[in-house]
Amino acid sequence: MAVGLAISSVGGQYYNGRMTLFVILSCMMAAMGGVIFGYDIGISGGVTSMESFLKKFFPEVYKMKEDTSISNYCKFDSQLLTTFTSSLYVAGLVASFFASSVTRAFGRMPSILAGGAAFLAGAALGGAAFNVSMLILGRVLLGIGVGFANQAVPLYLSEMAPPKFRGAFNNGFQLSIGIGALSATLINFGTEKIRGGWGWRISLGMAAVPASILTLGALFLPETPNSLIQRDNDHQKAKLMLQRVRGTNDVQAELDDLIKASSISKTIEYPFKKIVQRNYRPQLVMAIAIPFFQQVTGINVIAFYAPILFRTIGLGESASLLSAVMTGIVGTVSTFISMLVVDKIGRRGLFMIGGFQMFISQVLIGAIMAAQLGDHGGLDKGFAYLVLILICVYVAGFGWSWGPLGWLVPSEIFPLEIRSAGQSITVAVSFIFTFIVAQTFLIMLCHFKAGIFFFFGGWVVVMTTFVYFLLPETKNLPIEQMDRVWREHWFWKKMVPEDSLDSMPSATSPQWQEKATGFFSSSGVKLKSAGQSAGTFVGEVAKDAKGNFSDVAGRVGLMVKSRWALLQQPSTKQAVQERLISAAATTGTLLRKGVEETKDKVVVGKTKVEEVAKKTAQKSKTILTDIERWQKGVASTDVFGVPIEVTVQRQQSSRPIPYILVRCADYLILSGLNSPDLFKSEGDKKVIQQLVSIYNQDSNASLPEGVNPVDVAALAKCYLASLPEPLTTFELYNEIKGARSSIHAMRNILKKLPSVNYMTLEFITALLLRVSQKSLLNKMHARSLAMEIAPVIIWQKEQKPEFYRQYWNQPSKDPSKNLDQPPSYSAWDMLAEESESIDASSFIPLDDGMPVDFGAIEVVQCLIEHHNAIFTDANVTIWR
Repeated sequence: MAVGLAISSVGGQYYNGRMTLFVILSCMMAAMGGVIFGYDIGISGGVTSMESFLKKFFPEVYKMKEDTSISNYCKFDSQLLTTFTSSLYVAGLVASFFASSVTRAFGRMPSILAGGAAFLAGAALGGAAFNVSMLILGRVLLGIGVGFANQAVPLYLSEMAPPKFRGAFNNGFQLSIGIGALSATLINFGTEKIRGGWGWRISLGMAAVPASILTLGALFLPETPNSLIQRDNDHQKAKLMLQRVRGTNDVQAELDDLIKASSISKTIEYPFKKIVQRNYRPQLVMAIAIPFFQQVTGINVIAFYAPILFRTIGLGESASLLSAVMTGIVGTVSTFISMLVVDKIGRRGLFMIGGFQMFISQVLIGAIMAAQLGDHGGLDKGFAYLVLILICVYVAGFGWSWGPLGWLVPSEIFPLEIRSAGQSITVAVSFIFTFIVAQTFLIMLCHFKAGIFFFFGGWVVVMTTFVYFLLPETKNLPIEQMDRVWREHWFWKKMVPEDSLDSMPSATSPQWQEKATGFFSSSGVKLKSAGQSAGTFVGEVAKDAKGNFSDVAGRVGLMVKSRWALLQQPSTKQAVQERLISAAATTGTLLRKGVEETKDKVVVGKTKVEEVAKKTAQKSKTILTDIERWQKGVASTDVFGVPIEVTVQRQQSSRPIPYILVRCADYLILSGLNSPDLFKSEGDKKVIQQLVSIYNQDSNASLPEGVNPVDVAALAKCYLASLPEPLTTFELYNEIKGARSSIHAMRNILKKLPSVNYMTLEFITALLLRVSQKSLLNKMHARSLAMEIAPVIIWQKEQKPEFYRQYWNQPSKDPSKNLDQPPSYSAWDMLAEESESIDASSFIPLDDGMPVDFGAIEVVQCLIEHHNAIFTDANVTIWR
């Protein structure tokens, strides 16, 4: 459903048209270019406040943040950290100039498509980053995407929108930026709570969602009528598009203005040289001044570093991200309000209101921080929330003034001949000063302290004065007639000639109509004469072709007849037969040789295929194990729930024993051997969960001082229980149980274990031997220890110790699922052959339904009591 209205211009002329659904949908899709920009602004500030992100990429900043001797204003002062944030804008600066040529030569839609594709690649690289270089390279690709999108999208919106509602449509770009920033802040707030320290990957990788929408949507975007006329000079195609865009067939008046502007633009070979001429001085000044002023309002400081700023004034990590969400909501709502009133109040009115509002709020914020926030400590909660409210007031002022209007005004003031170049200058200046502000803000915050808000407040006064005196009102004016406002302005009329556009004759002027009539009349006579001559010529050619065809057909017939007679002679037949026999023999020889060679190649190929299949099977097993771990919520840094060989490989150490077991054993040997019920007590559940979290984040961590040895022993049992396969392996379960009565047999069977399992089993049983030697004090002799440890060292698939899952596994997202659900296995385990001989008599069900494997208990007791005799070829563990 289209809303009918008359789109007016100045001077009594009206453009016919309606607000069509086609235009609304097209502009909504194009405005996704603002969403990717806003998402990047919001996401970068959030991840740089996450401790896990700082630890991985900027450890020096993390240490400074924790150092109480460093001033509150200097805790985040790092050039590397600001380079991560601002590298995007350097890339965007360079890309915007290339985007100008693409937009002018190929249209607005290809530039939007290129921007979406580059941003998509950058999102993928950022989400998968494992070092700072990879992280910054991803930011560079994001910058290229933003550079193309910011150059093309405002132009697209201004050219597609009806003049009366151009302000609202173009403000949709800033609204999209606000929506992107708000979405990013909400995602940061959620991912910051993810345990394991990898939430920042989701924050960076989710940028691929709006980028994908923009990239796919750009494939279906229609080109603007302005671009069609400028590139193809196809007036009919442009007219059809204009009729579809405006929802009416009567678009001749607007089409004439577009053709007139295009005629002028095609006389301009080098638009960047043209824009520096005197008669384009107003547009050039605005192209530089408006984006410059937009950046020195300080808004990007709030957007980039809002979480950091809120942490500076004393709010916690989650509170700071929640506060950033609040400011994002305020900015989005205020931009939407601007869309509704910009074409009624006008550009200048909103600039004045927003400027006054921003100035007052910045002065008050600076005064509160100067009076209440010192170099150490934080603000009182009351003052902290007052600062938050004032920041929201400031963001609202920006949201309905310099935010949307900073993109709207430059996109609508340029004539078509310099429009692409002018927009490129606007975007480039924006990126230059965004980079400068982003790169210097943390240094300025460290040195200016609270004075940083007075600094930006002073610039607000300057820009508001500039708008009041030098920016004319542009509301409701058709974009192709924008030159009138400069010729009527008290200052700029000195530079803009009165006949800058009116000197060009109209496409519908009597002079052009007379020339066109004469041209078409003479063309008609010439076409009629040419048609008669062509008819005579074609008739003669057809007559000659008929005679030539008959002659050629006769000659071909005689040739075929003579060849057939030759083949009927006996000598010819015999020669042909001999040749056929020789050819058949040769062919047979070649076929036999080919078959033999093929057989050889098949044998070689079979060998190679078997090798590849073997490697693929091994790789598949690894992949299936990784998938199973991922489904269970096991992160890449975890040690609980991870195969023991993987944990050891991560350690990059020659000692094939998991560090966590070494830490636990050392702690118990030094201070825990005398503790009663060691390895029997379940320990403090909360303490064990905290220890599990510590080792899942850092497998090399040391145990905190003062931990109860009983909890340390329980932690070691939890780790062994979390292994996907027991130390004794499923394969050797029956053999090990069968050898429990013979030290010699046990020694030989254990040698079949993988090296990691063998050395770890020797280490654990050596520890248990030391514990049993103190049984008079700790009440734990070899039999008691074996009963406690056997279930976590030797078990079958059906008997995995699921009880310990409550300590190390991630909680289920489904509340209906309890912790005692049956264990799940990978597809590789499902293909493994089940053991044929099971000693069922050794299992005695107890009252609680949990079976006790006395055969396994006897195995562990044997390993403890005869440790030194069984592990004769191992480096027997010795604690000093």
